[in-house]
Amino acid sequence: MIPHGGLFSAKNKATLESPKDFFNFVEACQALDTAEVDNYLRFAKVNPCNPDVSKVINDMGITHYSAFAKFKEINFEKRGIKPAPSRLMTSCVGKYKRHLKRAKENSQLTLH
Repeated sequence: MIPHGGLFSAKNKATLESPKDFFNFVEACQALDTAEVDNYLRFAKVNPCNPDVSKVINDMGITHYSAFAKFKEINFEKRGIKPAPSRLMTSCVGKYKRHLKRAKENSQLTLH
């Protein structure tokens, strides 16, 4: 999840004072992306701690839940993931998107 304007926007450059800060910022963004994928997997009832699942997701370069929609379950099965988790990972993207939208709407309603 990259902040609005991207990593190299003027807003972000103003807050990053050293190369070390930049790498900490990138690591933080990557951690947020990993958490987002983990949350999606939990929503889809797939264990994100399964080493096979983690390895396949990393090998395929998936960093956002929406990327699962670009693959078919056979892509995961060929890499050693069982059929049920493969099906769940590819079929729950729309449901998860609606879930996030409802959660955001509900949180905005409680803030007013």
